[in-house]
Amino acid sequence: MAATWQQRRRRTMLLVLAVILIAIGFAVGPTVIEAYSVPHVQGYDTAAPQGNFSPLDWDLLAQGDWPRDSQPIMPEQLRTLDEKPVMLKGFALPLHDIGEASTLFVAKFPRGCYFCNPPSIAEIVVVKVADGKKVPLLNRPICVYGTFHAATGSDDDEGLYTVTGAILVIKRGF
Repeated sequence: MAATWQQRRRRTMLLVLAVILIAIGFAVGPTVIEAYSVPHVQGYDTAAPQGNFSPLDWDLLAQGDWPRDSQPIMPEQLRTLDEKPVMLKGFALPLHDIGEASTLFVAKFPRGCYFCNPPSIAEIVVVKVADGKKVPLLNRPICVYGTFHAATGSDDDEGLYTVTGAILVIKRGF
């Protein structure tokens, strides 16, 4: 018996939907797998270093500001972490170089175009990798372990917040 036009339309729509889902799987699948797999990547660790690291909270960091021709403003809780070991979860962003870098930004979320959606000074942390080692900039979540520095307003400050001696760790989702 011949299929009705409604049955043919339903089959056609299912076929189109299947093709779209397959295309999305090819486009997104590797990214999802890459983001949650933990292969060894040169310059990154797969386990946290030994020590007692205070977690940095992005909501607390976002309360800071550094108005032009003024001193940095931030919660006292962040000032008390100055020169102390901290841990920060986020996404690596290029500072100057694309590909590999020894100094980079870390943000709460991955970013697209800096010109269309630039982060505020309190939405990024400048990270200096331990021993000046260059690491590839990956589009996956990382944890940063190092020494926190709150800006004092001097010409030597590279950002509102900086983490030096950083050890970067690739983690499975967080």
